[in-house]
Amino acid sequence: MELIAELQAVLDSVQNKFVWEPDSKVWSRPDHWETLNDVAAVTDADGKVRGDCDQHALLCRQALRERGIPSRLLLCLTETGECHLVCEVDGWILDNRFPRVMERDLLNYKWVSISGFNPGDPWHEVIG
Repeated sequence: MELIAELQAVLDSVQNKFVWEPDSKVWSRPDHWETLNDVAAVTDADGKVRGDCDQHALLCRQALRERGIPSRLLLCLTETGECHLVCEVDGWILDNRFPRVMERDLLNYKWVSISGFNPGDPWHEVIG
């Protein structure tokens, strides 16, 4: 399967089970950086996962790993200056704000830092 089509299939799958809700509603605090261990705590009886951008990015990364597709997490600032987390594969972004996989260079984000490909890899500042 072509990479873009496979990425879109992953994004569609995650989007279908994802319900965006702010941390203030889900965790009763302004900001909570979820981990994959938090998935069970935020999964409804109908299988819908509640959370914000970091939960979405982690779900995408997990689904990509299950398919053997290397991916990284990218922390950025949106056009309004808010912190936002997305999942990246070879310059393609899986983002809860968009229904389609997006080219990294076409997004109006300021890239801040990027994770490694493997669990436990360090994060690095994005230069440029």
